[in-house]
Parts: sequence; C-alpha cells; structure tokens
Amino acid sequence: MQFNGIMPGPQADPLPAWTCDAIDTNLASIVRFALALNRDYDAVKNAIKMPWSNG
Repeated sequence: MQFNGIMPGPQADPLPAWTCDAIDTNLASIVRFALALNRDYDAVKNAIKMPWSNG
C-alpha cells in the first residue's frame, strides 16, 4: 500500500524508507523487488519524478 502512494507522486523521497521497510519484511519476493529498486535507484527516482514514458 505504501508503494502505491509513492508511484503517482512527483516526489521520490519516500522510496528509500519504503525499500528499507520492504527488506525488513523478509518476504522473498518483496525483498528482491526492493533490492532491485535500490540497484537502479537513480532510474527509478527519475521514473517517479518525470512525466515522460519510454513506453
């Protein structure tokens, strides 16, 4: 639910806190997703903040 609140907004500031919380859940699929977001944080941050799409 928290992740859904981050995506439509123009601010990526809550993302690092969300990924830390997600990693702490110990749910394998959520942890993998959060780690993948951390690996490419700049691209994810720009995808949240920018109105453009490559799709």
